[in-house]
Amino acid sequence: MDALQLNRAVLAGYDWGGRAACVVAALWPERCTGLVSVNSYLIQDIAKAGLPLSPAIESGIWYQYYFQTERGRAGLTANRREIARILWTRNSPSWHF
Repeated sequence: MDALQLNRAVLAGYDWGGRAACVVAALWPERCTGLVSVNSYLIQDIAKAGLPLSPAIESGIWYQYYFQTERGRAGLTANRREIARILWTRNSPSWHF
């Protein structure tokens, strides 16, 4: 943008280019008038990425790898009963918890 002498622009990108556009928009919002990010990766808060979310949200990533990670261990430790309830309800919906 500097080389083209553009003060502000609509940023756009696909896949990793979308992530780059998101990062630029986050770091220099005053230079961004809009953002189009297609099939991209999100900017992540690395410091909080290992902390478990609510069991209802975490259940979306309960593939085999989840409970083999430190995040899965922390989630199970913090939310054991809620996780058990979600698993019970999904796998045996007609049984009472």
